[in-house]
Amino acid sequence: MKLKVGLLVAWVIPQVFLFFLNLWVLVYITGHEEELKALGLAGQWILIWLFLTASWIIGTVRILRWYKQGKFHEDRQE
Repeated sequence: MKLKVGLLVAWVIPQVFLFFLNLWVLVYITGHEEELKALGLAGQWILIWLFLTASWIIGTVRILRWYKQGKFHEDRQE
């Protein structure tokens, strides 16, 4: 079975972007904790971070499940 590299890469690149965005938001929250609390925005940022984390985990699990099911592979017909 041949791997469909283009399809796999098309799904993995957004997941990598979400991972780095997730890390950036976490670093931002921890670095600006006092300012966010003073402005009353800490809860909103934590909620955004939770949604980003959930979407990243769900997307990664979905890609892994599709890979195990063989959706990124072509059947060779001879």
